[in-house]
Amino acid sequence: DYFPWKYLPILPILASPLVKLFSFKFFYFFYVTSIQVLVLTLGLILITKVGIILKRENWQIILAVGLYWIFWGTQADWRMGQYNTLAGLFFLISFWGVASQKKGFSIFGWLASIISKPIFIFGFFYFLKKKNWQAIIWFLAIIAITLIYLEKFLLSGGLLSAYQASFGFLTDPSRINWQVHYIDNLGPAALLGELFYDRFPDIYKWSVMALASIAVIIPTICLFTKENRKKELYFFLLLALSPFIFYREIWESLLAFLAPIVALVFLLSNTKREKIFTFLIWFFLATPTLYFFWQNSKTATLMTALITEKALPILVLYAYLVIKIFSKQTSQLENSKR
Repeated sequence: DYFPWKYLPILPILASPLVKLFSFKFFYFFYVTSIQVLVLTLGLILITKVGIILKRENWQIILAVGLYWIFWGTQADWRMGQYNTLAGLFFLISFWGVASQKKGFSIFGWLASIISKPIFIFGFFYFLKKKNWQAIIWFLAIIAITLIYLEKFLLSGGLLSAYQASFGFLTDPSRINWQVHYIDNLGPAALLGELFYDRFPDIYKWSVMALASIAVIIPTICLFTKENRKKELYFFLLLALSPFIFYREIWESLLAFLAPIVALVFLLSNTKREKIFTFLIWFFLATPTLYFFWQNSKTATLMTALITEKALPILVLYAYLVIKIFSKQTSQLENSKR
């Protein structure tokens, strides 16, 4: 009853025949090895292809690939089933599809990412903006299959309360002990919990609601604005990052999904200042959380500092992407290249 509520039922349904054909140990070894090989090979190929599309120099492409490969969250994700890494890999495929204007790959990557784990669900806004009805129909089909499955099986095994806790995350109090004052929870919502939950619980609640509102309002505004190719790519990255600014349970393993996002932001950056900025964001997000100090001194101040190390870069990166989307300089830079 613990894990099912963060994942759609389609993936285990598809994988179950393979599990039955092979022993669990063999299947697990094959599964983990396959994902690691895919991360190394597809990461190299797709980021290189995106770099070529953006006309980046070789050293920029090599460094971007390195930023994707060397990301501690993917190591932390090993014990969590690799779902976050897999979802991030499919997001990378979808981004390449958008950058290369290959609609089939952009749709496949998005849907496969959602099926792996519904982190990139905000991608709906992009395909709605593009009036890509094929993608929307497939997305609605996934939702329908999920609802049919849940209608049949949800009432047994405690899954109903689990799903309510997950999708009612803004108001449901049943998992508050995991969401506030928990050292492994590293998102902006967790930081707000450290700052406000004990003394000002209403401020905590409404500040998380405010972040969720921002995550919805900004893409909605973008539906009605014109964009060039560069802004389109920034918008796509923003949608992938959006859930991280308000979701109340951001574990270190979940940060694995950010690996391709940060690498691609670096690849998109034009100036030396932007590249240094992106590298610093990557450094704080990609390096291991300093739990060693927590084990020796379990204080509220240290917990807040460790959470801030991850939460603040997420918020700063989100703000940066918003600025790039609405900045006139992004438009002027794109026009100057034509």
